[in-house]
Amino acid sequence: MSLTLQQYGVVPVIQMQGDEEEDTRLLRALLEDATGFMSGFRWCKAIRSRHFGMGVGGLFAVFLFEIENAADPGDALLWVISGDLPPAYLVLEGGSTDPAQALATYVDLMQAWADAAGQGASVADLIPVNVAPTQDNARALGSRLAYLREHFLAA
Repeated sequence: MSLTLQQYGVVPVIQMQGDEEEDTRLLRALLEDATGFMSGFRWCKAIRSRHFGMGVGGLFAVFLFEIENAADPGDALLWVISGDLPPAYLVLEGGSTDPAQALATYVDLMQAWADAAGQGASVADLIPVNVAPTQDNARALGSRLAYLREHFLAA
């Protein structure tokens, strides 16, 4: 698969830089978190390439991974979001075509989870989240999502 970086608004992670040296260090830590998250899935046989889309060190980052997907070879490109919030991957095909769209999709999916968890409803059919669906976790996630919406997704 040929990944056209310009098409997706990403750069190779070797070119990833924050506003300051500390921000860059924190972004690299988020990259390692995202890599560990994806490597934890049995169907992710290999990570072929990693690209940086957007982020703020210590807060969040959006990466585009090209993987060898044993479960569905057609889903080789995945957006991976990591940070001070639950990690997640989003399938690229038919979905978000740039990092901001991927982040917006992530926020929408996580908000649906937070809303359901906050109301004590089932989260079984929603995006998987690596914390218990309690009201406290729903509130904490909701406040982080509101911050992302206000500071990074506002029109």
